[in-house]
Amino acid sequence: MLKFLSLALLASSAAAHMVMSYPPPRGSKSSPPIDYDLNAPLGDGKPFPCGGKKASKVTATLHAGTHLNSSLLDAPGANFHDGGHCQFAVSYDEKNWVVLATVIRECLRQDGLNYDIPIPIDIPQADRATFAWTWINAEGNREYYMNCADVKIVSNSNSFSGPELFVANLPGYPTIPEMALVKPAKDGRQYLTDGARKTITVSNGNQPTATAKPTTKPTTAAPSTAKTTKTTKTTKSKKTKSSKTKKSKSKQA
Repeated sequence: MLKFLSLALLASSAAAHMVMSYPPPRGSKSSPPIDYDLNAPLGDGKPFPCGGKKASKVTATLHAGTHLNSSLLDAPGANFHDGGHCQFAVSYDEKNWVVLATVIRECLRQDGLNYDIPIPIDIPQADRATFAWTWINAEGNREYYMNCADVKIVSNSNSFSGPELFVANLPGYPTIPEMALVKPAKDGRQYLTDGARKTITVSNGNQPTATAKPTTKPTTAAPSTAKTTKTTKTTKSKKTKSSKTKKSKSKQA
């Protein structure tokens, strides 16, 4: 039985942003202490990674070789910031983050609100690991959003290689301009396409090492068939037709 990963939109007094609802992230009701500003971007007392939140109780179990059905739920007054780039990643020490799936530019936009996040067959087993969702918004203040959840991973593997998580719009990291104001090649995707990110290998011994070449091909998040409260267009990786015959421009992780 597939578990469900949901990213829900929460409305605030200003503009609503995004927050991961499944697996329940640190700071949610299921993983206290509660952070009533959980949908805020990093910065202003919320450092990278995870907004500075410490490990809490395990709130979900991931199984190697399956998928998480990622569902983004709409909420009144939500601000999608014209979409942007999303990454889904895992870490065993919160210093080294390996990306499982990437959505380039169309996250929360043309790609819709549903994605299947592949859990690699060789992802390392762990009684506790950290799963993260990140978002680089396309318009508005230059921000970087990140929610983290404590998860258990069921697998027979001890190591896994993949692209390193890309961080932006924070001190010491690249600043991505508003995406509509620049050519696509300069909207941040140059940091996310195949080969742009360093490949690292992580193990459940929490001793990641750099590798010269990836041993596991990066994966692009594919659309899910799950329904949301808003009718959306879904796309598949590598230019397959969607339910509305639109093509996704998402690249691989």
